[in-house]
Amino acid sequence: MIEFKPYRKLSPSILGVDCKRKLVLLSLGRSTPVAEKLQRIFDVGTKLESVVVDWLVKDGWDVWYPASDRNVDFELQIGNGYLRGKIDFLKIMNDDVGRLYDVKVVNLNNFEKLEQHDGGLLFHYLIQGNLYVWALQQLDINQLTKGKCIAIDKKKWGLVVMSREKCEYKVLEFEYDESLIQNQLDTMEEVFQVNDIDSFLEIDEREQSKCKWCPFESICLETEFLRKEGK
Repeated sequence: MIEFKPYRKLSPSILGVDCKRKLVLLSLGRSTPVAEKLQRIFDVGTKLESVVVDWLVKDGWDVWYPASDRNVDFELQIGNGYLRGKIDFLKIMNDDVGRLYDVKVVNLNNFEKLEQHDGGLLFHYLIQGNLYVWALQQLDINQLTKGKCIAIDKKKWGLVVMSREKCEYKVLEFEYDESLIQNQLDTMEEVFQVNDIDSFLEIDEREQSKCKWCPFESICLETEFLRKEGK
């Protein structure tokens, strides 16, 4: 049996993953080593987020950009666990309403796909962005931003996508879609109810080709073998 962490948690950036077994492992605090090259890509992306925000400010945007060393912006209880996250920044509109924007630093191929609103990566980001907007509606934005804005924009949110190769950004805006929220809340409640490996859902053979890209592949396959052996 997997030992519980002090509490179970997931973030909007993780949800959208189409494997509940992976979500269970992540919510239980399981992790796997990250390859050094991949970690460097993550580190570069994190550093460039603040660069992108600086570009936007120079281009005339009025933004609320939270301190980078904070731990979390929100933590909302969902069933037996928590939805926990940090936002990138809010654009302050004329009426002191903050519109959520998420910065994505991507390779040129994904930059072009996102620019054309194409691909599964966009759907993952749509779930993430809509969840952030929903979560921020549950908070006192005036207090969070220390008076910088008085409410969150409930109609629109956006992505600021930067290409690493071209060193340029594009702004993509989307209508807030509340229809995406309930399914994610239901998924979180289901995931947070799973207490041990034996409760895992069986691997869908139609989706098994995706397993070879998953860092938890060895854990899941071992679990599936023990289940079939009746151990």
